[in-house]
Amino acid sequence: MSLALTAFVWGLVLIVLGVVVCRLIDRIQVAKFRRHNPPEKIAAERRAFEGRIASPDWAFYERHLQRPAPAALRELYADHSLVCAEGCDYDEKHYISTFETV
Repeated sequence: MSLALTAFVWGLVLIVLGVVVCRLIDRIQVAKFRRHNPPEKIAAERRAFEGRIASPDWAFYERHLQRPAPAALRELYADHSLVCAEGCDYDEKHYISTFETV
């Protein structure tokens, strides 16, 4: 076997070995995440988040900014289906992944 072919084979072996190791590490991390975050826990956290986002603390917001909350912001958070959505397209180039609680 020529030196070039040997180098190619060893390079290929190292690349495949690297990919296998990375996939194995990823599977271990996903398993750890799922063990520490069962579906019931994730669903409970989502319900708590939706509860907080559905009832903003406008008094705290206004005290913090020392001015009234803008009407447009109040109207936005009044649309519960929008602020609780798990993502929406703003326009062709922009995407809103989530809203933060107020």
